[in-house]
Amino acid sequence: IAELVVSFIKDLMGDSLDRKDVRTFFPFIGTIFLYVLTCNLMGLFPGFQPPTANINANVGMALASFLAFNYVGLSRDPVGYIKHLMGPVWWLVPLMFTIELVSMFARPVTLSLRLMANMFGDHLVFGLVNDISPIPIAWLLLILGLLVSTIQAFIFALLSTIYIQLSLPHHDQDH
Repeated sequence: IAELVVSFIKDLMGDSLDRKDVRTFFPFIGTIFLYVLTCNLMGLFPGFQPPTANINANVGMALASFLAFNYVGLSRDPVGYIKHLMGPVWWLVPLMFTIELVSMFARPVTLSLRLMANMFGDHLVFGLVNDISPIPIAWLLLILGLLVSTIQAFIFALLSTIYIQLSLPHHDQDH
């Protein structure tokens, strides 16, 4: 099972990053995926709430992702990274730089809120329906909860990978 998870995460990353970068960022993205998945699955056990249904856990992970993609961009090609934020033409620099900065700082906010809202809502509905429904419906909701938990971990890891990929230098484009 562990080998399947590792190959799944590497395939996920391989769609966005080259082979060298997959090896470099695999520990980070893999850890995020497994942590989010574990936290999400905790909510499926009676008496437990998923830590990801609380904004605090999500903000920590989103800030780690934010720091990672900014570190990658600034350490690999600082001039190109800043230049990319300024847009394609000089006369749009004030507007484009402002928009890009707002967009960049919105990423951890949206990562946190998306995960919290989905997990809170999923586990709230699961808990309510589980209390009033017969056993077969509860099992179906448990399977749905398992699916939602896995998809949310996948989305968080995928978006973190995409943010890292966007911060890498792209020398084939003229800016």
